[in-house]
Amino acid sequence: SHMLQALHGQSSALQQELRKSLAEALNAKLLDARAAIAQKEAEVARQRGALAAQRERVAVLEAKMAKAELRHLKGGPADMPKPRPAHSTSTWSTQSLRLEWLPGPCRPNE
Repeated sequence: SHMLQALHGQSSALQQELRKSLAEALNAKLLDARAAIAQKEAEVARQRGALAAQRERVAVLEAKMAKAELRHLKGGPADMPKPRPAHSTSTWSTQSLRLEWLPGPCRPNE
């Protein structure tokens, strides 16, 4: 009977240790998963920022194209491009830019 109680006590201690180890392992996995989620969220935020900047550039180019089209329709000098400031570093050509591949509201003539 005394030996049975000792074995029961040992069994209880082992079960507690096992529960504690399992809880620590699960907690570590949970922390790893949360870190991975935070990393993905940061990546998505960066991509959204890049996409917003790209949309802004497209909007600027669309505005330039619309101005050029208006000048053309009003009979303005087609051969004489508007003078550009000396500090401009833009390399975009609005004459050769094709936006037909863009979705919905970005597409011209819609």
